[in-house]
Amino acid sequence: MSMVHNRFEVTQILGRGAEAPVVLARDRALAGRLVALKDLSAAAADEVARAQREYRLFADLAHPHLARLLDYGVAGSAGAYLAYEYVPGRALEEARDLPVDGVADCAAQALRALAFLHAKGIFHGDLSPTNLRLTPSDRLKLIDFGLARPLGSIQPGGGTPPYLAPERRHEGAVDATADLFSLGAVLYRILAGDAPFPIADGGRIEYERIRPLSELRPDLPPALADWVHGLLCPEPAGRPPSARIARSRARTDGVFFSAWKGGSL
Repeated sequence: MSMVHNRFEVTQILGRGAEAPVVLARDRALAGRLVALKDLSAAAADEVARAQREYRLFADLAHPHLARLLDYGVAGSAGAYLAYEYVPGRALEEARDLPVDGVADCAAQALRALAFLHAKGIFHGDLSPTNLRLTPSDRLKLIDFGLARPLGSIQPGGGTPPYLAPERRHEGAVDATADLFSLGAVLYRILAGDAPFPIADGGRIEYERIRPLSELRPDLPPALADWVHGLLCPEPAGRPPSARIARSRARTDGVFFSAWKGGSL
């Protein structure tokens, strides 16, 4: 095991966030608690600045479906770090064996998290199957907030291409419904086994060529397939205007899995 910032005992590499590698580490300052550590030791100045913004946005936030930010620090010439709650389990990317009602439950939990963030004036900006984790108790948690921005100051670009709303790829106004589009793309991927839109040569996403879920998964309840397609409308005005309304429409349109009946946004 290696030691980082004279505090964190690194046990394994978890992946890479928007700014830096993320490792699993034991935090000696928190009695050996396992944390997901975003290590910015080798990060450029703009990446450290982005981490500082991330800390300002998330330092005081707590929600059952968000990974909790535990600490941020600058260690002189050793750089900076962000320590997050470690979320055990598997990424949604690895959970394609979920039954249909399990996918609906994940959607409900993700909407609760998005409704909370948006109510706080925060845009997640990078929903993807790897940034949604399912714990062993089937609780969904959003992770990786490196591309989060205050609503009203969102710029095009960034994020994971197959899950980006069209306005994120081009110049144009971006609002909270772009997160809903990304959630729809994630749900489509889990249900259909592939991203909803093909990517052409040069990286252009062919938003006009979505294949209906009803063709790929004729076993799906039509109400669920139609609801997911509603999130994937290329025009922001065609999507539900908020996470709360997206959940309300799931109820009224007949997506009556148990996930939608309880809990609150």
